[in-house]
Amino acid sequence: MKKTFDVEGRQMTAACNGLLPKLYRYNFGRDIMMDLKKFHDGAKKDPENVDMTPLENLTWLMFKEGGEDVGESPDEWLRTLEDPASVYILSQDMLALWQQSQRTTATPKKK
Repeated sequence: MKKTFDVEGRQMTAACNGLLPKLYRYNFGRDIMMDLKKFHDGAKKDPENVDMTPLENLTWLMFKEGGEDVGESPDEWLRTLEDPASVYILSQDMLALWQQSQRTTATPKKK
C-alpha cells in the first residue's frame, strides 16, 4: 500500500508492506508491534510526554520503502526538515496508513 504526502511542500511517497516489520527489526533491533503498543499506551496515559521515537523511525522507514531519498538513518532525514513539528504532523497519517495495511480481506469460516 502506497500513499503520497506533502512534507514541507515536497510530495513524498510512503509504502507499507509485509516486509516492514522485518525491516524495522533489522534497522532498529526492536519489534514494531511492541513499540507501537507502548507508544499507544503512553499516548493515552500522558500525551504530552510520549516517546515519539517509534513514529519517527516508522515514518522514515515507510518513506524509504516508498523509494524516497531519506538518508541512511531517521536522524539524517530529520535534520533535513525545516520545521521540527513536520514529522509529528505526519504521525497521524502514518499510523492511519499502517492500520489500513493491517486490514484483512479474509472472511472468518466460523461464526
